[in-house]
Amino acid sequence: MLLRSLFLTVAIAIVPLTAFAENEGAPLLDQAIEAKLTAQSLPELGKVIELIEQATEAGLDDENTQLAEGLLVSALMQRANVLGAAIFQASPTNPQLAAQLPRLIQVALSDVQKIVELDPTQVEAQYLLGRLLSLPGGNREQAREALTAALELSEVDDEKAKILTSRGDIQDDPADRLADYEAALEIDPTQVVALRHPGQVLVESGDPEAALTDFDAAVENEP
Repeated sequence: MLLRSLFLTVAIAIVPLTAFAENEGAPLLDQAIEAKLTAQSLPELGKVIELIEQATEAGLDDENTQLAEGLLVSALMQRANVLGAAIFQASPTNPQLAAQLPRLIQVALSDVQKIVELDPTQVEAQYLLGRLLSLPGGNREQAREALTAALELSEVDDEKAKILTSRGDIQDDPADRLADYEAALEIDPTQVVALRHPGQVLVESGDPEAALTDFDAAVENEP
């Protein structure tokens, strides 16, 4: 009887300690949540991501693990969007930014790939992944796969038109390119970028008259 009582006492004492050990990262997660509320710059977002990773490594219970993953996806997406804006709006006449582009692309790619790994249903991440992989030196096949995934997940017409236009830009077959552009225009007839591109395809295909019609339509819809 004495041994049984001693065993129960020890067992009861161990349970809280184990639970505590499984959630040692909770204070770090709290810091990450607080930091995320005001994070805007790349260093601030980097700090949030670092805190989440440290919290996860220290140990979190199931509830906090889910919270950490959601917060990580949000922080990574926010950083990837900041990087994406710099990458796609970069001026070729800015040598300093041009020198940084490979590194920016590498970090942005890493971020969106991690997001897709954590949550493949993220339309925004799949779309940005496709655009980044479409850049020179990227992988067009993987880019098309990501854009197709984004298209299948999207439930917003404007978004679908944008994705179709981006996928059309990297189709190898002119017929596939034209099909994507036309599908984008069916959704949004005022999609100026999509209006311009069919004309380019028709020029390449030897139909300059049809191309001229498309270019005129694009000019009329130019804001």
